[in-house]
Amino acid sequence: MNQRKLALIDRDAKRDERQLQAREDACTKFLVAARAFQGAGRASVDLDALEGRLNELKKAAAFVELHAPKLADGLLAAVSVAAGRWHSLVLSHRAPSPVVKESDDDFEHALVKLRDLMRENLGTSHQ
Repeated sequence: MNQRKLALIDRDAKRDERQLQAREDACTKFLVAARAFQGAGRASVDLDALEGRLNELKKAAAFVELHAPKLADGLLAAVSVAAGRWHSLVLSHRAPSPVVKESDDDFEHALVKLRDLMRENLGTSHQ
């Protein structure tokens, strides 16, 4: 009986560890994609590259939605909306403009808040 209980505890611990690793991987992929998009947006030289970075960001957001659903509502959506707005503004304002800079700031602010929430969700906010 005790061996069975220990086996169940061990199984649950391994499952929890796999789930945490999946959340970590999803968050990491999203943050990498977000920073790549941000770099392309600030350079705003190659609009095709920016479009590709936006698509990678959307794919990474889907992984967060699947593996960390608590993060999907609110801040993840805010970052996605800010990225879409920034992308649209870069396309319509080829030269740097205050509205593009404001959109960059909005994206950065939403991303920092989401990153902090990710850290909290993963239990790494104290580091």
